[in-house]
Amino acid sequence: MDMRKDNMISGGVLLVFAAFYIYMTENLPIRNLPGTLGADFMPRIFGWILAVLAAVLIVQSYISYKKGQPMEEQIVVRQPLTRKEALKVAGLFALLVTYVYGIIYLGYLIATPLMLAILVYSGGSKKTLEIVLTSVVVSLLVFFLFNTVFMVPLRAIAFL
Repeated sequence: MDMRKDNMISGGVLLVFAAFYIYMTENLPIRNLPGTLGADFMPRIFGWILAVLAAVLIVQSYISYKKGQPMEEQIVVRQPLTRKEALKVAGLFALLVTYVYGIIYLGYLIATPLMLAILVYSGGSKKTLEIVLTSVVVSLLVFFLFNTVFMVPLRAIAFL
């Protein structure tokens, strides 16, 4: 079967799923606080994004199919993870588990900058100022966004 037809079928299935997902967000509880976003806000946004992307996939595949353009075939050779890559994956998982417990016992404003600093460092940055600024500024911006704009209080510091 032609990959374009597969893409159109996949896009159709995703579009039906997105419609069902958006419909299901109607049953989420309504928040009675004035000036706040409801529980259905983000799920509905994600549903619409999925619907738009599915429609783009369908249209793009249909146009390509009608023009008779050949599909680019890609050969993917899967190789097993090396020991170093497996350790990186395990380390990332351990970091995320530690972060979840860190938020509980330390609070957002301590656990998040630490986690982001480790991620930035492991991503390749060796500049101390860049690591500190990135982790602190991003953490503060997200904290402000959730507490002020979304009105979702984050536990700032657990032991205070």
